[in-house]
Amino acid sequence: MIVHNNATSFFLPSQMVNWDALDADADEDTRQAGGLGSLTSLYEVLKLAYLQPDDKILTLPHLCASAAWGRVAVALDSTVFVFGEGCSTLLMQLSIDAIIDIILWVPQGEFLILGDGNGSVHCVHVASQKLLLTKKMPFQSTNEKLFVGGGSDQAEDGKVSLTLVTALGYVVGMKNFDPEAFSDGLRNGDPEQLRSLEAQMTLSLDNMDIGNAQLNTAECIMTGSDSLWVWCGTDKGSCLWMQSSLHDPGCPLTWEAPRSSSVTKVIQIFEGRYILTLDNSGKLSVICVVTGMTEWESTDKDLPVLDAVFLQGDGDNAQLFVIHKPRHSGSSKGCVLQILAFPGFKPIYEVNVNENTILVQTGEGMESVMFVEPDVDPDDEEVVASLKVKSIVDGIPEARLAKLLRKHKFVEAKEFCQTFSLDIEEVNKAHARYLCDCMNPWKISATSATLNETDVSKDRTEELLTVLGNIRDAGFVTSLCVEAPFQDIVTTKKMLNYAKERLATTTKSEEGDQLGHMMQRVSETTYRLCTFETIFPSSDIQHWLAFSSTDMLEEFLVHQRMENLDVASTVWHRHLYEFLDRIDVHSVTEILAAFPHNVPSSVFCNWLPRNVISDLVKLCPDSMELIAMWGDKRVKNLEILEKASWPSNGLMLAEIIISVLENVVTDFHAGGNIEVQMAVHVAQWKAHSPSSALYHLRQTSLALQDLKILAEKFRVKIAFSQYTQENKAAVVGALLEWLVCGEEVAPLVDGFLRSYFIRYGLDCDETLAGFITDTLASADQDWWVWQEAQWEDKVYAVINVITDVQ
Repeated sequence: MIVHNNATSFFLPSQMVNWDALDADADEDTRQAGGLGSLTSLYEVLKLAYLQPDDKILTLPHLCASAAWGRVAVALDSTVFVFGEGCSTLLMQLSIDAIIDIILWVPQGEFLILGDGNGSVHCVHVASQKLLLTKKMPFQSTNEKLFVGGGSDQAEDGKVSLTLVTALGYVVGMKNFDPEAFSDGLRNGDPEQLRSLEAQMTLSLDNMDIGNAQLNTAECIMTGSDSLWVWCGTDKGSCLWMQSSLHDPGCPLTWEAPRSSSVTKVIQIFEGRYILTLDNSGKLSVICVVTGMTEWESTDKDLPVLDAVFLQGDGDNAQLFVIHKPRHSGSSKGCVLQILAFPGFKPIYEVNVNENTILVQTGEGMESVMFVEPDVDPDDEEVVASLKVKSIVDGIPEARLAKLLRKHKFVEAKEFCQTFSLDIEEVNKAHARYLCDCMNPWKISATSATLNETDVSKDRTEELLTVLGNIRDAGFVTSLCVEAPFQDIVTTKKMLNYAKERLATTTKSEEGDQLGHMMQRVSETTYRLCTFETIFPSSDIQHWLAFSSTDMLEEFLVHQRMENLDVASTVWHRHLYEFLDRIDVHSVTEILAAFPHNVPSSVFCNWLPRNVISDLVKLCPDSMELIAMWGDKRVKNLEILEKASWPSNGLMLAEIIISVLENVVTDFHAGGNIEVQMAVHVAQWKAHSPSSALYHLRQTSLALQDLKILAEKFRVKIAFSQYTQENKAAVVGALLEWLVCGEEVAPLVDGFLRSYFIRYGLDCDETLAGFITDTLASADQDWWVWQEAQWEDKVYAVINVITDVQ
């Protein structure tokens, strides 16, 4: 992440006086602007602190200022003041031997880099107010400003690279600065460690070779660990210097933008995609970094701009703060500070400020723009009485509070609520949401799941419970505990139990009719979590988060298709209440189609009586025909899928399905509402029709009973389709054909076929005689030439069982 925090400077001759930093009452000098109607209520100016000289001065000191990481640094000549959050405390006051040209903030705000007019670069530790190190660069001191820009970049390992640009066209690079290690060394008082860290730092010096152009300003863009872009504003326009060119990485490259005006300020915007330039005539321009084309520029109708600061918001939302002369100045010596919406440059707020006011360059970690305004002596306008540090903030307290909450500054937000008599409830809610977001498992890297991270998660859980205890809205607490993703199952159960206990102590008068609904949500989520732990005892939190929001009917179907019948049964019985109103003919068809075909019939027969089928008929009586049709087809498929166990397996499955359906009908006769009983009666009446699926299932069961007798008692196994064909005489012939010898004919006829003849109204002797005739007709014509035909013994046996001798 790049921190662009080179300070804005204003140079005037000054007396070398001593300055004191004093606190300021923000309410004493709050001002609103006029002339913009209702827009003025959106912002207000707060005085944060003021710097007072110990003697009267006629001219301003050499001034530069920079704000980042919640801190503000203001340099007056050779003295730098560092203020804490909101300028409420003075953290540091330090003087060096030369006038300070530039202030750079090292990321996290513990260190400052100062560049002075003699060419020295200083590193300052704010907390200890110590000058940590000084590097003298080989530059000639001049009466003009020497350092005109800079920036810092922190790598993933925490080390910082710093860049300073001089008016002479030189780029000073300082790499391998380790702020965390330096802080440890200072805290431990270890000079050897500090010297070792200083030795690891590298210093480089590059010449940008800008010819005879005068460099006015510079903006640094780090595009990689070893790649640096410097946008420069010169008296001839703007140019880009790249430390490594694309064609020759070892060779720098300078590219000049097609502009001829002298550029006094360059600002990178939208992460370096564009740059904003300000020329000496007060015109602003937006240039695309990729194409080099000017996307927008101010016209002659726009007021000349004296200074500008860009404040990046969320996404592409941003604001531009500018200072310019008033449109109708007359004899006034003041200026106007204006806020412009960006892009669009539409004015949304403006306020009058004193002449020579400068904007503080705003870096990372700042939520508002600050400026330093000279305050003249009321008795003598030529005398500078003090310098005031002011901030432009949202004028509506709720908007300012929302900004604090977006920055996760909850302690400050609570203090703000107390100051402005705002309800602290929203702060607690935002704090709770933030803690839940920190515990979101999708945002916690797997590589960071160390013991220390586990301890941190426990602390956050306790902190979250404390914050929830301060929230009055039980509905919010319930929703958060139920919906928020936590880092593990243990924490999830803990939060659900907290919500249940919280609701148990909540009176109905506090929440009205919503109390029952909230308790139901918590109970259902807890119940679902119990289901999850039952069927997935070793699963992780990511699996639970998916399971917690899944459609339980779909979950049932998934496990059913995957042959996880026990899991499917658990889901069905525990969560049928969630989707019972969706059980109709269409869903029954989908459920039946999801039953796997690879499950052994023995397993399926043990599982089926206790699961699903009976519930389907109870919830949708019209599905009885569908179930019977599905059962009939599944039974017949076993002849191929489990041929070795056929027909016993088929008969068992058919009888179980019929039994389940009949038991449901019996249950409905015993109770239930009249509409359901009528629906079942109609379904049962249809089942006795030869055209109904249930009738066919019963016929299949009867046929399988016959096939089982034939197979077990007579060792006759014919195909189901062959046995159930319409031509029953052909069935008799097929059974006799299956016999091996004549000795088996009489037992088959006496033990099975005579009852078969009666059942289907066949004449015994006529049918058997027909078998003999058909056998002879199908035999070879010369069968009599051989000693004995294969079927001869069987035919004699059939003749012997015919009772009619004619």
